Parts: sequence; structure tokens; C-alpha cells
Amino acid sequence: MNFDIALDELEELSKLSPDEHVLGRARTLQSFLATKVSEQKHCGEIRTIAGVDVSYFPHLDALVASAILLDAKTLKPLEESFVTGKSAFPYISGLFSLREAPFALKAVLGLKRKPDVLLVDSQGRAHERGFGLACHMGLRLSIPTIGVAKTPHRYGIDVSSLGNKAGSSIPMMHENGNVEG
Repeated sequence: MNFDIALDELEELSKLSPDEHVLGRARTLQSFLATKVSEQKHCGEIRTIAGVDVSYFPHLDALVASAILLDAKTLKPLEESFVTGKSAFPYISGLFSLREAPFALKAVLGLKRKPDVLLVDSQGRAHERGFGLACHMGLRLSIPTIGVAKTPHRYGIDVSSLGNKAGSSIPMMHENGNVEG
């Protein structure tokens, strides 16, 4: 199966009721798509960076996705895009992209210029099946993408050991010994 067809199917699943068949198929597609993610260390000159986030407002049952494009050198905002709507898919751990991808994709596509790099407020390779929302966005948009999640999803990392110093880091080790982040 080619990854465009798999992505199309995964995105179609987000419109369905999350029964066991839908959830199982979504997980299978995520595992397959994880094998299609490239992890290049260099992607050429970076002139623009975009960030995308999706916020949920439960009292309104609404989502708002926003994307902002920045000049990579000055971090000056160049343009922004917002999308609102209601998600048909509930929050289910590990299947976050089914809920947020339709909105996040529209927000990034609403930018007039394609960014050189995309930062996504979500997991990427650190997802339990190696295919979080950041990977979904990167494959769909053909943009080098970095997941910038607030919490480690599967590594059992004690983030308190990071301390408060800017730039502190801890390697995220997969059970096979590879560093994934």
C-alpha cells in the first residue's frame, strides 16, 4: 500500500464512529505509516518556520487550529491562519491525529507560503506507534516536521530531572536502544 492511500484512509476513519474495527484499523495504519517517515538530519536552508497548535473548548464542543509562519532568522511573524470547527472524532489516547489532523492541516494550508520547517504541538516519532500528529502532518504536507510535545508519551521519563535551565535535554531511548528524541 502506498502512504498517500493509507493517509487518505486514516483521515476518512476520523469521520466514523470509533468502534473496535475503526480503532484497530487506525492503529494498523499508523504502524504502517510509521515505516514511511524519513528522519533526515538536514533539510537545506531554513528561511521560514511555521508552528501549529489545536485548542479544544469543551463548553463549546469546538476546536480552533492556528498556524503561524515566522522568519527563521528574526522570528518575526509573517502570516497566520486560523480554522474552527467541531471534531467528529473523540479524544482517544494514541489516536490524537484523527481528532486534530483535519483542523491542523487546514490551518497550515491556509498560509500563503509553504514553510521550510513545521513545528507541531504534538508527538511525532515518540508516539506509541511511531506515528503521532507531527508525523501525519509531515507526510501529508511534504514538509520537514518536528513534534514538540508537552509531555513524553511512551518513555517513562522523569521530566523533573531536566531542571529549569533553558536547553536542558534528556535522550528519549526506545526499548531497542535507539535514541528517538
